[in-house]
Amino acid sequence: MAQSGDVCPTASPNEAGRSGPEHTVTLDDLMVVVSVIMGLLAVLLLVRGLLGRLSGGATTHPTVRFFLWVVFALFLPLTSYMFSVAKNLDQVLRWQLILLWMLLAELLRKKLDGVSTINASPLQGVNKQSTWDAVDQIVRIAWLGYLIYGYTVDRVFVILWAFSIIKVAQRVAAVEVAKRSFALGENPHLVAGYMRQLFAEQQQETASTGGGEERSMSTVMKACKYVIMGEDRVERETGPHGYSLQLSVDEDRKKMVTVGDVWQLAASDDTLFTSRRLKLKDLCLSFALYKLLRRRFEEYPSAEAGRHQSLDFLLCGMLGDDKDISPRDSRLPKEHKGERIFRVIEDELSFLSDYYFSTILITLSNLWFFLLNCVVTLIILFFCCIVIFIYVLSERDGVLGCLLDDQDARGTVMYDLIITLLLIATLFLLEYAEVVVYVLSDWVMVSLLCTYAKKPSWRRSATIRWVLTMLRRVKTCLKRPDLKFNQHNILEPRGRTLQIFSHLVLRRRFLKVQLMILKPVLGRRFLGVRSTPVPKEVKAAIVKYLIDSGGQGPAPHIGESVLQQNGAAGEELLQACKSNGAVETIIVWHIATCLYKMKHPSLLPSRQQPQQSEDHDTQANRRIAETLSKYCTYLVALAPELLPDDAAATATAYKTAVGEIQNALLKGHDRKLDDFERVTSMRKANGTAAERGAELGHQLVAVADDRLVWKVLAELWTEIVVYIAPSDDVKSHAQALAHGGEFITHIWALLTHGGVLRWSTADENAPPPPPSADQSPV
Repeated sequence: MAQSGDVCPTASPNEAGRSGPEHTVTLDDLMVVVSVIMGLLAVLLLVRGLLGRLSGGATTHPTVRFFLWVVFALFLPLTSYMFSVAKNLDQVLRWQLILLWMLLAELLRKKLDGVSTINASPLQGVNKQSTWDAVDQIVRIAWLGYLIYGYTVDRVFVILWAFSIIKVAQRVAAVEVAKRSFALGENPHLVAGYMRQLFAEQQQETASTGGGEERSMSTVMKACKYVIMGEDRVERETGPHGYSLQLSVDEDRKKMVTVGDVWQLAASDDTLFTSRRLKLKDLCLSFALYKLLRRRFEEYPSAEAGRHQSLDFLLCGMLGDDKDISPRDSRLPKEHKGERIFRVIEDELSFLSDYYFSTILITLSNLWFFLLNCVVTLIILFFCCIVIFIYVLSERDGVLGCLLDDQDARGTVMYDLIITLLLIATLFLLEYAEVVVYVLSDWVMVSLLCTYAKKPSWRRSATIRWVLTMLRRVKTCLKRPDLKFNQHNILEPRGRTLQIFSHLVLRRRFLKVQLMILKPVLGRRFLGVRSTPVPKEVKAAIVKYLIDSGGQGPAPHIGESVLQQNGAAGEELLQACKSNGAVETIIVWHIATCLYKMKHPSLLPSRQQPQQSEDHDTQANRRIAETLSKYCTYLVALAPELLPDDAAATATAYKTAVGEIQNALLKGHDRKLDDFERVTSMRKANGTAAERGAELGHQLVAVADDRLVWKVLAELWTEIVVYIAPSDDVKSHAQALAHGGEFITHIWALLTHGGVLRWSTADENAPPPPPSADQSPV
């Protein structure tokens, strides 16, 4: 250890004047505050990550990571300035501690990658890490090595720096291995080739057998060859159309675990996969679907697009009845089909979110990298403790000596000690958070389940089954967060002029500012927007609509078939269906739904037999219509990029409708008129969207049977939300996923797995999709 000059930090003559001591104390205070905030944010990140894993939710928290990154950005210039001051004052102890801070800060810096991970389309995932990122890390750590060697030759610092080099090299190597791995970076390319090969085989089998066998969930899922894991171990060859796997040998096929393998085990009464409480069968399905959806995110072709086999998989497999898998299931209550399928999709999107927007699974993608990371982290923390022991306790001229002998330096020395301990604790918490989140992740669970499925010795072991069961129960010991969607109503709040002005003008301006500034930062896409859990009736209605329609999509005019089927097809109502685009349809029917709600307050459901009463069905239809109406209006107002219509045209249509509603509510001089009468006063059968919405609402109120109206509205809004879901704008869905997700993304993913990438009626003037073999009209 260098022993030149004063060891205890003291103020120089140049700093003894009016501004010197005050400036030093202020800077030390700021360093302590920054370190405390970093520690608290690290604790919050650990707690949120742990709770998220225990409840089964996603674990990316951009809000916490962003503020941690901001505080860290402030920390670096402060340490550089303090090191320069300490060197000028010849404060040996302090500049060595500051070197330790810099080293710890560099280790912390790479843990904050992924704060802004939305790349230009296509999304790249692990491939976003370039060679320049590695060069940047190497240059920074090499500069710290120069400072350590140039200003101190203490062996403890040299050893600590050496292990820091190892840790940085491990991180760079892990990224490079992941980029070249066919299980991660190259997986979409490999899966695209496998799916092309799979559907070619299925087409040949269908041609030879005629495809007339019975299709149930059991038969479809048992025959499903969508890969879960192991495709990277199969021999492959490249061709003009991508990769193809060598699956002619049974040994190669056995290296893979497919969805059919899991369903076969469930049919054989395996206790792990037959348990509806553990839901391990559905978790494996979610992982297989995640791999398929990644191809769309990274712009690889989807071989199943437009094929009837994909539609068969969606309708008979994913949305089918799981009644004949195992006799053990008949003793358990039947799970709601809509709840189940949207939970599968939510797990799938959680895998996507982990891959694209988390820094954990990339670094710890390999077991050996994981173990090396743990060992190196423990060694670094051990040597940090040695540094604390040497410079605080062991020497007379250390921190303890300064506290005892130098009263003037006591405050500064205490600041240094606090900052050092906080940085070490922050590094430990972030490392511990990575380990805990990784071990409790669904990635590890799926990997263990695939090993279980391929090893008969594991399946015969009661101990392994018990361990996997306990790990799954610990993983889901907390209540899963509810799937929510935002709500927006053009006609609320009603009442005073100030309230209306605030809602329609100021609130919208605030949301625009938030869209530009806060949306890239916060986990929630918008502040101040009301959200509500997605009702189970909505999920069931969407599933029912897809099954009843056979996946063929809506009629040329949205809602026309709904009105005709329910006997409410008056000429005036049918005219409202003939709108110019999806956005105009949403505005017209949203205004009509809100106006009808004003005249029909909520009914109390029957308490005698709520499940069988007509009132209960009416309330269910009312919840479907109201929530979907407000959600679709929210998409028009604040997320137009997720809709099939042009975003600029959508913004113009919404602004025009809001202006007309605002004028109708504010211009009335008769205080006796309520909001319903003011809005309906602007009705016109062939006017603007707002005027036709007012006309339609007036006509709905005139219908005597409110049960019929709510039934029609529920079915119509279900059709609308399914109609607007398919989209080619993958980047917008990726951005929504990065900031908490949207309900429409769930429907978009669900339809993608049915081969529905775009409804044929979504854009009459759009060029037809490229022809593919065995293409169905979806």
